Amino acid sequence: MNELSIRCGLVILALALPAPAGASASSALKRYESGKYESALREYKRLLLEKTDDPRLHFNAGAAAFQVNDFDEALKQLNSALVTQDLQLQQRAYYNLGNTEYRQGEESKAPDKKQADWQQAIGNYESALKLNPNDGDAKFNLALVKKKLEELQKQQQQQKQQQSKDDQKDQSKQDQQSKQDKDQQQKQEQNQSEQQKQQQEQKQEQKQKGQKPEDNQAQQKPESKPEPSKEENKQGEANKANGENKPENGEDQQAQAGKAVMARMTPKEAQQLLDAQKANEKAMIFIPKLRTNRADRVFKDW
Repeated sequence: MNELSIRCGLVILALALPAPAGASASSALKRYESGKYESALREYKRLLLEKTDDPRLHFNAGAAAFQVNDFDEALKQLNSALVTQDLQLQQRAYYNLGNTEYRQGEESKAPDKKQADWQQAIGNYESALKLNPNDGDAKFNLALVKKKLEELQKQQQQQKQQQSKDDQKDQSKQDQQSKQDKDQQQKQEQNQSEQQKQQQEQKQEQKQKGQKPEDNQAQQKPESKPEPSKEENKQGEANKANGENKPENGEDQQAQAGKAVMARMTPKEAQQLLDAQKANEKAMIFIPKLRTNRADRVFKDW
């Protein structure tokens, strides 16, 4: 027994019922058996217009809907077939409900919807086995769907774990990026704080300098000149006096210049300069004034 028992384990009941005009249970069954499932479904629905509460017509209509993959219609008709006192028909309705829900879940792309359909299929197979524990197809299909469901749940668990790891990685990256941004922001704030502190210190220093200008002036006061010596004072007074007298000849100017040079010399150097000048002086002839009225008087040379 293989998966084909799920797909083809449907039971069609031949009905010997009076059929409405243009439709009959036997013709619907023939169409079904020849593979004309859509035509068979339409005919079973026409029969249900007269026999709305007939569970056998609902069962066969559900089987035809299953074959054309109209699972919603199949579930509707098969659930209506459960309302019967015939336990064999009821057991086969549970079995076909299990097949329909399995196929519906198999075609669903949503994992949650697939899991819900397969869980319902398991419940219907179990109900069929309660009514007929010897139903080999129901046992096989129950084991198969349980295995499929376990694989699906395992796969979903792995996906959740992988998603959790991915989320943790993403969160770790976000935390790391957030930490880097925070560190960078703190560094910028620290740099700004240091700059502001330096600016405040500079302003405070400038303010202190502005409050005590005499300190700055004292620091910037030029060095005082040394006091002149006594010889320089005397020479200065002499130069002043000579400046007032304004010598008119070159000799006086030369003498004045010599005195000025002497004023800048030490006493010893000045004395040496005077001695040198005396040595270079020429002897001058003294001519006394005439004291007589005689013009012819002769005087001797001295």
